Amino acid sequence: VLTACKAKCKESKLLDFETPQRIGLISDLWTPENDMLTAAMKLKRPLIAEKHKEEIQKLYA
Repeated sequence: VLTACKAKCKESKLLDFETPQRIGLISDLWTPENDMLTAAMKLKRPLIAEKHKEEIQKLYA
């Protein structure tokens, strides 16, 4: 996934700082039932960030 993303960024002539260096994939489904989405299907970003705090911190380490 990261290789394809970097290739697309290069093809689009993005600068190095605009290109992701790490990508984290999460297999959890985000649904209103598990409180990760609103009824209008909008992300509840603070809840998602809190739930996946450790994974996010590893990406920035």
